[in-house]
Amino acid sequence: MSDKNWLLVFLAIFSAYLTSEAPNPRRKELLKKQFLRRKQLLLVTRTEDNLVLKNRLKELRARDGLNQTQLAKLAKVSRQTISLLERNEYTPSVIIALRIAHIFNEPVENVFSLDEEGEKG
Repeated sequence: MSDKNWLLVFLAIFSAYLTSEAPNPRRKELLKKQFLRRKQLLLVTRTEDNLVLKNRLKELRARDGLNQTQLAKLAKVSRQTISLLERNEYTPSVIIALRIAHIFNEPVENVFSLDEEGEKG
């Protein structure tokens, strides 16, 4: 089993455990925090070809008068995810990218674009 498949199986089992009745609430909370930290590390992706997914979220939020929390609720993600996106520290799934583009009534390519790392844009 590849590392990626093993990780997906682990995450599914662990997620099921967290939603079940655990005998020790303190242990359950600790495991949940550890799980979220690991999940966050998986969400932050880097490409080998020095490409970075840039975005105009901050600009579009200002245009539409939205704060990060409001955009997060509309996009059905956490405020932290929006913050990571704005800092180019998180690559969104296609669904999240399309959802955000729809919120701003813009084509996805007007919200997100690929740029070489270090290039101003």
